[in-house]
Amino acid sequence: MTFLGKIWRAVYPVLLYLALQIFFIAAVSFISGILQVYDSLTGAEAVNIDLENAIAQNAIIITGLLAFSAIPFMAGLYAADVSKWGFDDGIEVNKTNLKDYVMVILLGASLALTLNIALTFIFNVFKINDQVFEEVNKSISNTGIVAQFLVVVILGPIVEELIFRGLVYRRMRKYFSNIPAVIMSSFLFGLIHFNISQGVYAGLIGILLAYIYYKKENIFLCIGYHMGANATAILISSLIDGFENDIAKGIVIMLYALFAIIISIIGLVYVIKMRVNKNELAKEEIV
Repeated sequence: MTFLGKIWRAVYPVLLYLALQIFFIAAVSFISGILQVYDSLTGAEAVNIDLENAIAQNAIIITGLLAFSAIPFMAGLYAADVSKWGFDDGIEVNKTNLKDYVMVILLGASLALTLNIALTFIFNVFKINDQVFEEVNKSISNTGIVAQFLVVVILGPIVEELIFRGLVYRRMRKYFSNIPAVIMSSFLFGLIHFNISQGVYAGLIGILLAYIYYKKENIFLCIGYHMGANATAILISSLIDGFENDIAKGIVIMLYALFAIIISIIGLVYVIKMRVNKNELAKEEIV
């Protein structure tokens, strides 16, 4: 297989996911266009306005439907890779235990807040205004808490980890080596979010997730981290919105931030100290 062929095979799952999004948006636009023509003929303008409002207010649900439709296909590609290359994603092979899951999920939950605080500070210092990210947050806030958890905490992490760690990272590592795999999977993971704030955050987290997958070769561990991080973002946002007093809100944020920093440090040390299976080291040398 040529160099470009290897690159294509590693990244085309991302392109397929983007194509699915574009197809869905095109379909919605087509329906909207038909209704506009209908409105012009009948004068029923409210029909089109209601559709556009529904799309804007339920963007996260649309994203969830896209993720739900993509999960079986991406899982199939991942299973095919496992069968073809003979590497095992199973828990027993890499000895992933309950403590690993707990520590990684806690790391995801705590580091999510720690990184967001750090990036917010940096963006404020350099006066970076991310309007796209603000629109994303607004869309999420306009959705019910159940839908937020279903899409952001469950469906999103599953499909994204299957694509970026299970397929892009694992294929890049198979065809090249670990470093190019980390760089490519993290870069694409950040790029796919289409805004500066989430892009930088996702790119940094992508490096850590690739490292976790390298250490344990367990896609479920990466999904657990991702779910913990996204759940924290939703819960903290809901918690903060529940305080009307700015002083109380500030105290809660400071206390949680301090706790998050401590847990982040402990979690990172734990992940760094994870032992790499000897068979994996041998496999890396072969690749």
